[in-house]
Amino acid sequence: MPTISQLSAVTSLAAGDNIVVQSAANNDARKASLSVLLAFFEANFASPEFETVITAPTVSGFNLQLAASTSNIWAIINPTGAFAAATITLPPVASCFDGQQIVVTCSAAITALTVAGNGATIVGAPTAFGTGGFFALRFNDLQNAWYCVSQSLGATTTFSNITITNAILDANGNELVKFSATAAAVNELTIANGATGNEVALAATGGDANIALNLVAKGSGTVKANGVDVVSLSSTQTLTNKTLTGAITDAVKMGGAASSTLAFLNGLYPAATSRGYRTVIIDATQTLTAGIGAVAVGGGANCVPVYCDGTNWRIG
Repeated sequence: MPTISQLSAVTSLAAGDNIVVQSAANNDARKASLSVLLAFFEANFASPEFETVITAPTVSGFNLQLAASTSNIWAIINPTGAFAAATITLPPVASCFDGQQIVVTCSAAITALTVAGNGATIVGAPTAFGTGGFFALRFNDLQNAWYCVSQSLGATTTFSNITITNAILDANGNELVKFSATAAAVNELTIANGATGNEVALAATGGDANIALNLVAKGSGTVKANGVDVVSLSSTQTLTNKTLTGAITDAVKMGGAASSTLAFLNGLYPAATSRGYRTVIIDATQTLTAGIGAVAVGGGANCVPVYCDGTNWRIG
């Protein structure tokens, strides 16, 4: 049998190429293809950079204590169900080395998560897990602190409060909702959903007894509801298909000369307080042929000038 030095060399390898192995199971020399060798490596290779810790807690409130390690640590948590609380205690700070990483993954939701530094400061670690959540910490020896360098909260997570300093982004990375903070604010917006048959609500809430809700458009833009401009009380607007059923107040309370203001008869001020006032109504059943001084009757479609004698609104 030739020695290795006597064999011809090859410049490339194929999956079917063979190597010689000493078979412990058969106690003799045999051959193995490179594809078989690759499969062996894939099945048995473990990264020397990470020490893997796997735990399957069965009760809420468990504490995963990570032991001191000279390697990075990958902690895999497989709870038997969603738990209300859990604690992950990091290795003793005296055993940690600069740049050490700890990656934690969890297959079920944990509502309240505590990451204990065990002598080191924790910066940015999550306080809850959703299903499939993970986070990664990196140790800085100079500051004696673990920093969260990446995290995903998982599929569904419940939070009591979330602090957002700027904006929520859409799937394309564009601003979807922006936030602007006010120092010492006591009032806020509350969004409420509704049961079957009930409306949802966007409400002004807070410490003040009376709080206005200000919807602000930009430039010449308008505030709309269902695609239609909301009626403005301080600017000129053309109203379409609007029916007035209640009282019309100061806009029709005119004295002296005739006014171009149009109103419904039943929307005018009471005659007892409007003596000498004049206006034009748009719902009279009569026309001017009824005669000057005739008591105006509403419910029609005629426009006629009217005046008040202190008892009735009369045509004229």
